[in-house]
Order: sequence, then structure tokens, then C-alpha cells
Amino acid sequence: MVHQQSPFRRHHLSELNVIWGDSVKPRDVRDLAFISLAYDSMLRESEMANVTFSMLSRSQKSGHYTGRISHIKGSYDGTDGQHGGRFQVSSHTYQLLVKAYEMTTDESDRDRNGLLFFPLTKGGKLNKRFVAEEQGVVYRKPLSGKAVDEIFQRAYDALLPDDVKSPWRGHSARIGRARICPWMEKPTSRSCKLVGGRKLICLFCIRVNRISMNFFDFNRAVNTLLNKELQ
Repeated sequence: MVHQQSPFRRHHLSELNVIWGDSVKPRDVRDLAFISLAYDSMLRESEMANVTFSMLSRSQKSGHYTGRISHIKGSYDGTDGQHGGRFQVSSHTYQLLVKAYEMTTDESDRDRNGLLFFPLTKGGKLNKRFVAEEQGVVYRKPLSGKAVDEIFQRAYDALLPDDVKSPWRGHSARIGRARICPWMEKPTSRSCKLVGGRKLICLFCIRVNRISMNFFDFNRAVNTLLNKELQ
């Protein structure tokens, strides 16, 4: 039997911000930024590992950010895989991303199209051993699943929460965020928009919360949103 990973919840993120928010250690700030983005966006580990600044655009109305990742694991009908996936990022998380990026890179290494997260040296800087060149193009190797799990393990060790049965892992923030989906009984285009408007995220929320609903009502609501946003 496969057990669901322990959820990383909003109050855990708030507590982690208190502990690591003002840290002068690059790794602390990087890990906080990673977990904050994971919670906001509900992206998978592999999607998180490939996020760049060039994917993010600021909303003039809200001040928050919308991300567009070109390739995600497709939904059951392939829609997400064809169009890419949108995800939400708060202004606070974006500031953390900027801070972490500046602390872990030298000015000469900064690139809007380069990965935001990458292996670090013991001193907390970009580990050049994981920078490669292919056909004249320099790129950074993304974090491995093990490295992502280690980020969540460090957060667990820092907080030692008494409301968690086992240490957090790579999908813990996604599961914790799904527990407070803005809908619990019947999805609407607005409620799906609040979690990124992605079918797969909405289905994930259903599974995590064990919601029973009419499949066709769900499919119609999400398709309506996707059709409007992708025009």
C-alpha cells in the first residue's frame, strides 16, 4: 500500500519564514524560496526543478505573478501537455526567489532563462560541477528528486512539527496546498483559476480530499476556464 506524503501546510510555511526569512545563509534562503514556490504553485518536483524567471509575469492588478511552464505531465486527455501549465506565485514568494537567486549566484552567472534552483557548494553558491555545455549552449543541471527531498528534510529538522507523522518529502507542499483547495464540493471556473486552472491540479485536489462529484460537471467547469484563458 502506498501512503500519502505528510502534508506541508500554511502554518508550517509561516513558521519557516520566521526561522529562515532573515537568514544570511544562502542555503536557508534557497530552501525557503523553493518550498514557498512549491506551496504556491502546486508544481511537481520535476516541474519545480525547471522553473526560470522568464516563465513569470507580474499582474498589474494584484501584484502577484503567473507562471507558464512549457511542459508538464499531461492530464488524462493531454490538454495540459499540449498547452503547458499555468501556476500562481505570490509577490512574497517572488521576492524570496530573487533574494535566493542573488545569494546563490555571482552576477556573471545570472540568466533569466537559467534554472532558479540548482546544486549548491558547501558555501551556498552555484556548484559549477553541475554546469554543462552542449553544442555551445551552457546550462545548469536541475535538482534531483533526492536533492528536493533533502530540502524538505531540512525544513522538517528546523521545525520538528508535532502535527506531522513523518518527515516531509518532495510532494508534501503540493499535498498540503491541495488540502485547502478553494472548493470542496463542486468546482467552478473561478475556483479552478485560484489553483492555476489546470485539470491535473483540480483532479489532484479531488484525490487528496477524497471528494465525490459528478465528473461531467467538473470537466465542463475546467474546460470552460481553459478555453477562455488560452484564446
